[in-house]
Amino acid sequence: MSLGFQRFSFYLNKLEVLLETASESNNPGLTFYSNDGRTPLFMLEGLSRLYSEFQNSSKFTSLKERFKLFEDLLGSIDYFDVYSKHYEGKSEIPNSIKEYMSEQKSNSLLKLNQNLNEVGWIGKNKSRFKEELKILNKIEWLKPKEEVKEIKKLYEKEISSIHKFIRTYGNPFSEMEDHVHELRRDIRWLSIFTQALQGAIQFGLRTGSTERFESYLTPAVLNSKFNQLPEIRNNTHAVLLERNAFLALSWLIAEIGNIKDEGLEYFALQEAYIHIEGLNQEEAGKKANQILNWKEGKISELLVRASNHANEFIKKNVLGDLVLGIVKFS
Repeated sequence: MSLGFQRFSFYLNKLEVLLETASESNNPGLTFYSNDGRTPLFMLEGLSRLYSEFQNSSKFTSLKERFKLFEDLLGSIDYFDVYSKHYEGKSEIPNSIKEYMSEQKSNSLLKLNQNLNEVGWIGKNKSRFKEELKILNKIEWLKPKEEVKEIKKLYEKEISSIHKFIRTYGNPFSEMEDHVHELRRDIRWLSIFTQALQGAIQFGLRTGSTERFESYLTPAVLNSKFNQLPEIRNNTHAVLLERNAFLALSWLIAEIGNIKDEGLEYFALQEAYIHIEGLNQEEAGKKANQILNWKEGKISELLVRASNHANEFIKKNVLGDLVLGIVKFS
């Protein structure tokens, strides 16, 4: 059995167990969401995204679209669930806003539950897992050495694309969703791949990198479980990443994520006021600022902060130093 097939089946099995548990509840979508069903979906989407670059593109693109649709439904639930919980017990938040967030979460859960049954993830017509395995069984997988070479090329391609994106839009960024959130998505895949590939990526060290990236090596970064790589297992070859550059990347993902979260709360409130009170964007934005206790221009400040972080990474060539090479295990 190929390593690629094993990687997919590992996360498909996790997904199936979670869905079997969820299907026994009155609200399968909520149970699945609450049990971190999003993580195996991220891994499967990441694997599909990665393999579509160098294996059978159409088959893996199809898989990627399926997993992404599923994950997007969970993302919508998470988006409104965060605000619903955050606003609980806060007297300064109007009840109409709280009800809107709760209602949108319920609507997103309804869509997920419908999708789970209609697509065949659960229920009497459950067939999706057999379909995915059928696709994977028809793949002519690369040998481990060739596969690792392609993974290395993909990392280099993604890094080049990220640098181009920052140079094109980051002076400074002007959109929270299309620029800042998109950047975070792109850099986060570099981290997700390390977990999804189950040992095919390992760490090395470059002399002087600890001092060079010291400002990024915070306790939160050093102790994060997401920065502990899977064991080598049965991999015969691996891509070697510079450990401290990768930890610096983890810092950037977190910082950009914090900025993104701040900004998107403003837009969530703005959207809520447009929906509830029929306001235009400017009027709804003023009300959102009042709730957040923001001064005019806060979004611009957040966009500049994100731009500064991103451009500092280019200046220090953090991502350019991420990929060290390929290692063979004896």
